[in-house]
Amino acid sequence: MRLVLSHAPVTLLDRQRQVIMSPIVLETVKQAKRLIVIVVGFTLLFVGIAMIVLPGPAFIVIPLALAILATEFVWARRLLNKIKSKISNR
Repeated sequence: MRLVLSHAPVTLLDRQRQVIMSPIVLETVKQAKRLIVIVVGFTLLFVGIAMIVLPGPAFIVIPLALAILATEFVWARRLLNKIKSKISNR
């Protein structure tokens, strides 16, 4: 007895799913998201630091920037936790 396996032809949609879910594409998407978080976080941090001497709500922008950066960096998480503890002790 002979077993015959029939394979359906690969459609364009199937090929697109394979490309989207490939490890290289997923790694590139992760790196792109990380880059966006870093750029937005540091931009807000520098704007917040500038607002210390310029008019603006630096006390809101700097913790917001640290919260964004804390998703990627341990030093930002530690600094944010120090700020939170100092605010809650007042």
